[in-house]
Amino acid sequence: ALYAALLSPQGRILSDVFFHWERGRSGEGEASTSSTSSSTSTSTSSSSQSSSSSPPSLFAEVDASVAPQVLSLLRRYRLRAQVDIDDVGDEFEVAVKGFGGGSGEVEDEGGEKEKEEKEEWPRDPRGLRALGFRTVLPSASLSASSSASASSSSYAAARYALGVAEGAELEPGRGTPLEANLDGLRGVSFTKGCYVGQELVARAHFRGQVHKRVMPVKVLVGGGDGGRGLLVTVTW
Repeated sequence: ALYAALLSPQGRILSDVFFHWERGRSGEGEASTSSTSSSTSTSTSSSSQSSSSSPPSLFAEVDASVAPQVLSLLRRYRLRAQVDIDDVGDEFEVAVKGFGGGSGEVEDEGGEKEKEEKEEWPRDPRGLRALGFRTVLPSASLSASSSASASSSSYAAARYALGVAEGAELEPGRGTPLEANLDGLRGVSFTKGCYVGQELVARAHFRGQVHKRVMPVKVLVGGGDGGRGLLVTVTW
């Protein structure tokens, strides 16, 4: 899996994107029945390279609120390439597992590969162990668990504790990758070639001109140890 973002020419986030290879194409195992339901409402686009037999497919997982715009943008970038781009959000869902623990420790690439082979699920590409494993599965393969909403809430709470925003939380059209911490989540490269919106992102990074960041906040009620996690944008 790969984590990235689509940007406007002004360097504003249009959508963050998780890219997933279709499971089973490279000898991956079948879906685990213990997997949790989708952590967020998403729409998935499938890109298939035209060929005579069994073309490879790549899923671009984006938030449902911006799916139509992302689909239109990807089709515009396709130009004359022999690629089919379709909305398959009704057929597939995002599944996550193994998240939590509250650790913001970064997973090394060697450790990620070993755990992926053991679990038969790809690690969340953002590189934090506490984010667990994330993939795209056919809707029919996910068990209709009555605790789906609770699982979704638990995953959101785990993200908030780490200060990780995604989807509509990134303020599409307004927020920038560095403000959303994508530079620390393997969502930005400062060594690759040109891309749309690169000028603002690179200038802010190399000049250290980032004056606003998404931060985790814990609200304590009655002075207890427990609390409710929130994400806020802090400006300085």
